[in-house]
Amino acid sequence: MITPDPGAPVPSDEDVAALPHEDVEEAMNHDDLHQKFDEILRRLVEDLGEVISFEEQLEILHFVDVHEFGLALSTTTGIIVEDDKRVPASLIMAIRSLAEQTGITDELPNDLDKYAQKPWPP
Repeated sequence: MITPDPGAPVPSDEDVAALPHEDVEEAMNHDDLHQKFDEILRRLVEDLGEVISFEEQLEILHFVDVHEFGLALSTTTGIIVEDDKRVPASLIMAIRSLAEQTGITDELPNDLDKYAQKPWPP
């Protein structure tokens, strides 16, 4: 583990804002990313509450609790597709966005968009 030099200057907000996007992502605290994904997935499960069962919610939340965000997302899409559930288009878009952020877009079902409530596509 690298320990920071106590005498090193602390970068200002302006310095951090001037970094290229990739560097900012790398500079983000790992725990902050986990917290962000945790909150987004919990909100997604809450928003799906009228579409998926309580047991299905618990199954997804188990993976969120152990920070297996990719599995949580895969489980969510699996439930939608296997049970032929219709969900709001905004949630399909949120799932796609989160999959992109977590690097699992290749694992999404190819026909996920067909499970969006009409009208879709916009």
